[in-house]
Amino acid sequence: MGLLLRKFQDLLSRRSDHASDSAKLDETVRNSFQRTKSINPETDAQWFQLQRRIAQVDTTTARYRPRLIPRLAFALSVMALAAIGVYYFTHDSSFVFSTQRGEQRALTLDDGSEVTLSYSTKLVVPSSLRSATSRRVSLRGEAFFRVRSSNTPFIVSTSGVDIEVVGTEFNVRARESMVEVGVIEGSVNVRTFGGGRDSSVLLRQRQMVVVRQDGFARRVEEISSSHYPGWMHGKLLLNRSTLFSAIREIEMRFGITIRFTSQRSRSDVITGIVDAQDAEAALRALCALTGKSFKREGDIYTVF
Repeated sequence: MGLLLRKFQDLLSRRSDHASDSAKLDETVRNSFQRTKSINPETDAQWFQLQRRIAQVDTTTARYRPRLIPRLAFALSVMALAAIGVYYFTHDSSFVFSTQRGEQRALTLDDGSEVTLSYSTKLVVPSSLRSATSRRVSLRGEAFFRVRSSNTPFIVSTSGVDIEVVGTEFNVRARESMVEVGVIEGSVNVRTFGGGRDSSVLLRQRQMVVVRQDGFARRVEEISSSHYPGWMHGKLLLNRSTLFSAIREIEMRFGITIRFTSQRSRSDVITGIVDAQDAEAALRALCALTGKSFKREGDIYTVF
């Protein structure tokens, strides 16, 4: 029986994880058991002892068996996540600047250009403008740009319109499905996309243009007011504007709520310059121009 145990232990030491090796081990033990049982009747008790040893060895082997595949999968997952992080850090890195209602913000970009954000505005800027092949930023809202002159074009993209400059001062307003571009100094090229065709308009100093929702620009006009853009000078510049659009401008500029008691009055047309240093002064001037009145209840104004 001692010889049988030694053979059994030798087989166990060489046992592999494959099912074929396990079957060979079981067959060897059973054959040995049959031969031994014919000599020693107490072999049944010894067989049960062997079975218990096999169970113990199986448990120990399973417990310490190296799990190479899960570890490899985990390592590959970590490497993949690191690669994704590096890609987005190097290829999709940008800064987002924004303002809320009633807020303005002045920025200096890393190429030396200066931007003043109007209220309710969002500007997306690449992490480095100096090393880019084109200095392209994305705008939603309104902002005034003083672009530092460079051999690399500066492009403002917004609502299907690209405004391209080299070095100049200009204002871009992209609100309510309309884009307005006005040049204070220098010149800009306004490129529009609409109706399956591209068109471009060159604006020079003291000129402005409005691009409609369909993507085509209106005729170029002269900037007659020295207060342009009005939001930077505490003014409300109205050029055939509706009362509704003027009211919306006041709401965004001062962060208040204005309601109408009559829907008809929303379409009244106004042209002129309104002092807008504070909300009530601007609202009072608008009501005087349109023959309306207003009242205030808390933070809500009602025009009637």
